Amino acid sequence: MNRTPRSSRRRATAALTGLALLSSLALSACGASPASGKTTLTFASFGGAYSEAQKKAWVDAYTKANPDVKIVMDSPVDQAKIKAMVESGNVTWDVVDVNGDFGLDSHKALLEPIDCTVVTTCDAPSPGMTNSKYRVAENVTTFAVGYDADRFETEPTSYKDFFDVDTYPGKRGLWKLASGGALELALLADGVAPDKLYPLDVDRALKKLKTIEDNIIWYDSPPQGEDILASGEATMVLNFAARPYDLATRLKKPTKILWDAHIDLGSYLVVPKGSKHADEAMKFIAWVTDPAHNAEITKHYPLGPGSAAALPKADKSKAEWLATSHADTGVGQDDQYWDQNFGSVNDKFQAWLTK
Repeated sequence: MNRTPRSSRRRATAALTGLALLSSLALSACGASPASGKTTLTFASFGGAYSEAQKKAWVDAYTKANPDVKIVMDSPVDQAKIKAMVESGNVTWDVVDVNGDFGLDSHKALLEPIDCTVVTTCDAPSPGMTNSKYRVAENVTTFAVGYDADRFETEPTSYKDFFDVDTYPGKRGLWKLASGGALELALLADGVAPDKLYPLDVDRALKKLKTIEDNIIWYDSPPQGEDILASGEATMVLNFAARPYDLATRLKKPTKILWDAHIDLGSYLVVPKGSKHADEAMKFIAWVTDPAHNAEITKHYPLGPGSAAALPKADKSKAEWLATSHADTGVGQDDQYWDQNFGSVNDKFQAWLTK
């Protein structure tokens, strides 16, 4: 308010009001509601249907079981934002969903160590996932080839078929990101054994991609990759498996997934260093990753559980869409490799794209 008080009584009232407002703001900044006495956690994730599934699977159940806790969801996740928060001392996220290239030892200055006396799954992630001192596996996703089954006389059976545009005509969709699976796909299709995939032979991968360069549509984001498959602009697209699932289940498209040597990667939970509610954050992470609750996500979104002991509890009706149901053909993306080499590999990859 901009009005000037005309008496000492009004000045006193204004002063008291200001103090009350400052106190309220201070409590809010600390994540506490002065009216309810609740602790407020902020859980940052990637938004959209994914965040909604997390809310249904875990957030609603946790706050019901812990009525003194309120969880606010925020999106999207940005690693640069985590860094800025920590360095400024103004950390507003308490729990963050991150990809496999974050939460490793190289990020220890930005993260609280996971309290494994509270989180019981530190040493028991699902196969192919890599927990660290600073993160715990939440769920398992994968890069897999989705294809339009109505476009081919004979359906593809191998990643090699992605590169056979004579037998399986049409455009191919690949993410214009070095760590988006295109390099791994090319090497696997070129005969590299899964256990010899890393370190990546980038030159060999680019040579393989060049064999179909006229048939490749390089998309900028996973939603765009979904769109070009839905529209028929491409007949095969490498993308997160949730994308062809969406086409098949929500849009009723004749979309299937090629589960041959799919590239598995995880989502992990971390706590930014300086979180004002690190203790409560650890309790929430413990709840999410607990085998009793971890598989709940499979009821709402096609992701495998991140905790090994939760795998048998996955929703049977979505089994065909879960990477964890096809673990025998899965190839784990090497998080350490990408953490150490992303910059140089991406520079080379982007330079090749612009030739």
